[in-house]
Amino acid sequence: MGFTVFDREFLDVIKYKHFTCNLPVLVVDGVGPNLLGCNWFQALNISIYGVYFLSPDTSYAGMSNEAFSHTIMNFPAVSGHSTSCYKRLPLHIDINPAVVPVCRHAGPWASAILPVLKCNGTLRLCADYKGKLNFVLFSYTYKSPTMDQVLSELAGGCIYRIIDLEEAHTQIPVDGETSHMLTVNTVQRLHSVTQLPFGIKISSFAFQRIIDGLLGPVKGVIAYQDNICVKGTTVTEYRDRLLQVLHILNDAGFKVNSDKCVWQSTSIEVLGFRLDVECIHRTTDKTAAITNYANPSIKQELQSLLGLISFYGRFFKDKATILDHLHRLLDSKSKWAWTTNHQLAL
Repeated sequence: MGFTVFDREFLDVIKYKHFTCNLPVLVVDGVGPNLLGCNWFQALNISIYGVYFLSPDTSYAGMSNEAFSHTIMNFPAVSGHSTSCYKRLPLHIDINPAVVPVCRHAGPWASAILPVLKCNGTLRLCADYKGKLNFVLFSYTYKSPTMDQVLSELAGGCIYRIIDLEEAHTQIPVDGETSHMLTVNTVQRLHSVTQLPFGIKISSFAFQRIIDGLLGPVKGVIAYQDNICVKGTTVTEYRDRLLQVLHILNDAGFKVNSDKCVWQSTSIEVLGFRLDVECIHRTTDKTAAITNYANPSIKQELQSLLGLISFYGRFFKDKATILDHLHRLLDSKSKWAWTTNHQLAL
């Protein structure tokens, strides 16, 4: 109809079959499907009967593991033929309008370059946004899933898969205004940033919101940080859920880092816990860190040790009673003296 008015509701003449009515039309900015509101149904004599639902495609249920793996690897998101860029609306970052832009040597907003050493020995070039820009960004209110939510959703599966999204939130594009704010200043020239970089304080929250919006309807799937975990209680359920996830990632333009994925396992390690069909377990490295911890000689060391123990608090019976002597030793009025009672409690 060629509307140029956005985010406004107005009446327009709607014709459907032999019905002609003045009905409200809402036009909003952005890209998305057209939606038929319920307030049009009665006026146009439209009705829906029965129960309508989508059933999963079980054509992959009887496929061999080798054939199914071949199918998975041919998805553009997995094979490397993806766009590596989220296809929906670019992200806009809100900034306090009262703040005067800060420039590092050139440009209205320009941040210095910062090299960061990765765990594999390679360098990642980042911008030093925490110097000024992060302080003037509005806080992001979206909450990531808690540890208990992640464990509750994933515990009790017989088959798992962890999908790692390559460079995670850097696949999210930003709009033009945000790109200018994220400008990076180098010895050669200023560089505009077109996708959400590392170092922005709202990056993980913005990324989590987008991923949750895409994968929220799929049961047995939860995303945290740059990982997407898929759980299945049966082979058919697992394959159906995995295919749904990969189709969604393909359509959205995301790319998977196949080298860091966990492909079809009966158990996975998530957030310091091992999950399988039985339930939630401790991991060897975490328990070793506790049992191999040297006897503390100062209060700060005792605090670190109690922090390790509290991480696995759900596995300790009568923890509060047993560790009472240790907690009393941390009182501000208590003098440090490691006694037999403390050793027995430990």
